[in-house]
Amino acid sequence: PPRSRFILLIDTEADASLYSESEGAAAVDALCRAALSLFLENAASGGEALFGFTGGDIKSMTGGAAELATPLAYPARCALDSGQRLPDIPVLFAPCVILVFALSRGAGKRKSSLQNFIEKNRGAVRILFSCDSENQKNAAEGAAVLFNRLPGVSASATRFCL
Repeated sequence: PPRSRFILLIDTEADASLYSESEGAAAVDALCRAALSLFLENAASGGEALFGFTGGDIKSMTGGAAELATPLAYPARCALDSGQRLPDIPVLFAPCVILVFALSRGAGKRKSSLQNFIEKNRGAVRILFSCDSENQKNAAEGAAVLFNRLPGVSASATRFCL
């Protein structure tokens, strides 16, 4: 039977106009909890998955709950201008679905790690922008509109419970 193959990336860049340091950290934790649920479900069905985050490397996600949760303890909030990047996709794992969980962001002049990643890794990318306040929702919806203009990108705003 077919098995799912996907890469989940967590973009931890936080827009200082939308998140305080503590709000950004809590939002990244919410993205990691959502990722853990997805990895547990995928592992139960025998799927293959890779995981990466801003400033980190790509890791294979196998094993039980404890093994799956361990790499999700490392992602940390960083500023939009931190200069960190999302990891490169391993050629041997393609083709697959690329799913990105990202924090809301305003329309800025500077390219984010997410924009750089999409330009470098041309292909199908699904982005879910987190939004928990009205201000973040407006920014997430605006970011989704902008990213949907890029080839191969499908983006939307969603609420990840904090």
